[in-house]
Amino acid sequence: SSSNSSSSSSSSSSSSSSSGNLTAFQVMSSPFSDGNPIPAEYTCEGKNFGDGISPEIHWTDGPTGTMSYAVAFKDTTIINSANPTNGYHWLMWNIPESINVMPKNLSTPAKPTEMGGATQKSALGTKFFGPCPSTSCTARKKDTYSFTVYAMGSLTVNPQGTVQQQIQWLEQNALKKTEVTGTSDAAPKGANCPGSSSSSSSSSS
Repeated sequence: SSSNSSSSSSSSSSSSSSSGNLTAFQVMSSPFSDGNPIPAEYTCEGKNFGDGISPEIHWTDGPTGTMSYAVAFKDTTIINSANPTNGYHWLMWNIPESINVMPKNLSTPAKPTEMGGATQKSALGTKFFGPCPSTSCTARKKDTYSFTVYAMGSLTVNPQGTVQQQIQWLEQNALKKTEVTGTSDAAPKGANCPGSSSSSSSSSS
């Protein structure tokens, strides 16, 4: 919480009294705390490229006027580089305002049954696409990632184009957004890399 001093502008406490919300719009809980490593089960570590299940993410109610939510997962290290396109991993939009959680191991169809009619899309298809920054376990690269929750002022939105264009549209059109960041140096299984058996995701290092 010591980092709040630098970002005090984003936590405007004065607005909380005018809206009925007890807390500001924020990510309440995730399997990793802000800025810390994302556990291996949510990454491609020891798996095929792009595999890894979604983490459970909870958020508080959006500001007054929120009618739906969207969620996006991005590699901010790549987005802040010269070639940002590959940093845009996945998004889900038209989450009903009554739903404040993305479940662990979200189902893979374009319209996951547990999300009340929401649509998901990734750079690899539809299912959640988690961290996989390293080409090999012998050449590790650590990137920073963000889960961003967007409060939208419409029951349904219809972002068009690529995942990058869709996430950028959310960025421009959300009433408000909140996010949690994490890091990963995950590498897929490969010739020199063990499969998931020995790089056990159960180790809580």
